[in-house]
Amino acid sequence: MAEVEQYFDALIESYNALAQAIDGAGERGVKVSRQLAEDTLAGQREALELSKQVAADPANASQHYAALVQAMLAAQGRALAFARVTIEQNAAGGADARATIERIAEANRAVVEAASTLTQAWSKDNPLAAFWQQGMSAFGGSRPGQPTG
Repeated sequence: MAEVEQYFDALIESYNALAQAIDGAGERGVKVSRQLAEDTLAGQREALELSKQVAADPANASQHYAALVQAMLAAQGRALAFARVTIEQNAAGGADARATIERIAEANRAVVEAASTLTQAWSKDNPLAAFWQQGMSAFGGSRPGQPTG
């Protein structure tokens, strides 16, 4: 039955749109997490190197001051890079969300149309449909052939 296939195809398209949105969000989350992990490891390496320098020659404070300033500048650079990645991924998420909402809305319209066509085909081919419609009209529902509410 073509109506059934049309209905399920539209329903599958809606689920595919949602699955793609979930995959995209996961990928964005991985990018942010990867950047955070890389920045954390780089910061730890720099802190250990600086600690090693200070421990090797604790009396030479002026030499350590330059290394400390360099480590602080590197940390600020990593913080700015992380903020950039986070903002980029957030913006991409907003654009993806809008596209996904539009795609799901269109798929849901197709599902409603397919369901309506399927219901009409079922009503036409099912001998119980007329009996059900008559029963509904007896309880104050719509008359056969007229939509409810």
